[in-house]
Amino acid sequence: MQHIFPAIDTPRLILRCVAEHDAEHLSALMSPGVSRWVASWTSPLPVDKARGLIARARKAAEDGKALPMIVERKSDGAVVGWIAVNGGPEAKGTFGYWLGEAFHGQGFMREAAPIALAHGFQRLGLVLIGAGAQLGNAASLAVMKACGMRHIDDRMIYAPSRERDELCAWYEITAAEFAARRKTES
Repeated sequence: MQHIFPAIDTPRLILRCVAEHDAEHLSALMSPGVSRWVASWTSPLPVDKARGLIARARKAAEDGKALPMIVERKSDGAVVGWIAVNGGPEAKGTFGYWLGEAFHGQGFMREAAPIALAHGFQRLGLVLIGAGAQLGNAASLAVMKACGMRHIDDRMIYAPSRERDELCAWYEITAAEFAARRKTES
């Protein structure tokens, strides 16, 4: 299957465009403990439903509107999670991510998230990227803060996987803020 955009290496990970053959991995990783924190992913996640999510994500990538990526561990090629930046109106995008439970607490998302944001700004031409997390999702909130995202407000966000609105903390970072942060970290 064709890669829509080049893979991105980090010290321990490869972020690559999601492919149809990833459906089984995503299905296996999406447990109730993960699904409770993500708005659009159900548990169980049947393989055919994962294939549908992948097809839609790849179409958005082909159209230059998204960067849907598998997070893969370099040491053994294990698929450990998902990360995506999606474009939106007025060059304002959104950011979402999750890891399988066996891969929590190892710093993988703190390693992957800033790289994904950088490529979202660069490849999608975004001026702002926002992300939300439920107030009790301390790990996700810590990832957003570690990326330099600032808390904007708490708001109700519709979670299609649970068919309800949920109170989430909303964070944002502009391309200029992100670039300035990266410059000071260099």
